[in-house]
Amino acid sequence: MRPRYRETASHTETMKFAALFALSTLSARIRVLSKAIVLALALAACTSTRNAPVLTGPETGSDAAIEARLELYDPRTVEVGNTKRLELTIHNRSEERVEFLYTVDWLDSAGKPVPLAPRLWERLALDAGASQAVSIEAMPLQARSFQLRYASARR
Repeated sequence: MRPRYRETASHTETMKFAALFALSTLSARIRVLSKAIVLALALAACTSTRNAPVLTGPETGSDAAIEARLELYDPRTVEVGNTKRLELTIHNRSEERVEFLYTVDWLDSAGKPVPLAPRLWERLALDAGASQAVSIEAMPLQARSFQLRYASARR
């Protein structure tokens, strides 16, 4: 009976080639997978609804068209030690995506703006019917109420 398998020089070369091919295929798969991961992370970053604060916006007034498309739910003041923050939910009641900037005007017990209160504009995008919980830090201690103002994010 003849052995079915006989190792020869050509067989050894074939085995080396197969190993190198498998290694290069694995390397190609890893490259494709890493590109897919980078792409997925980039897409996730593109769909983010909140960005860093924007320092500019209108000094007064609010965009009535944006304001008409939004509703506020469950506004509450949260005190932690000597600091306060405002928490609320903004809801897009329209049937279209809304991209906008918002800021808060802090009001004292007489309904007047709190002097020297910092004002930062935040960017937010809400899909149709979507809601977003918002936390606004650094509420001045003398603030008793607030008013949100809106501006277009497309400037």
